[in-house]
Amino acid sequence: MDTDKLTLIYAALKSEAQGVIEKLRLRKNPTYDGVSEGAGIVLLRGGVGEAATKRALESILKSRRWSIGRAVNIGIAGCSDRSVPVGSLFCCNRRLPEIAYMPLRSVAAPRSSHEGEEATLYDMEAEHFTKAVRPFVPEDEIYLFKVVSDHLDGFDLSRDEVKNIIAKSVERWRKYL
Repeated sequence: MDTDKLTLIYAALKSEAQGVIEKLRLRKNPTYDGVSEGAGIVLLRGGVGEAATKRALESILKSRRWSIGRAVNIGIAGCSDRSVPVGSLFCCNRRLPEIAYMPLRSVAAPRSSHEGEEATLYDMEAEHFTKAVRPFVPEDEIYLFKVVSDHLDGFDLSRDEVKNIIAKSVERWRKYL
């Protein structure tokens, strides 16, 4: 990656973003809502789902304020395999030496069934994130990191629990920034 370019980190939820902001000691940008910055990083909290993801990313990627060379989506995902512990980290678009791989499907609504399928993660924005950043960032500089939050059983973590599991994952994937 060009050293003049920044890494964009996209988190859909405020609680996901908070875990990263605290760990990486990012500062809130006073001009752009949902943006925090620091040390070659621009973090965008953009919202859940296709419309929110596209809208938030377009405003950042098309602005001339930041030159983005790498893009990372970090967030929670439901897992169809109950044997995978909540808090487990996966890279979903490539195999990395120290982070496990699991396929990911982006869905329009939370998934609640996992009968008879192979181990899969489910989120609501990674596919839309990838489509939005691909024209601006080379494919080999796009990373999808997901942390297991549930087993598609309707059980939701609290905001603090989401923030904490994301914060705990940062040390494992920060070298890819």
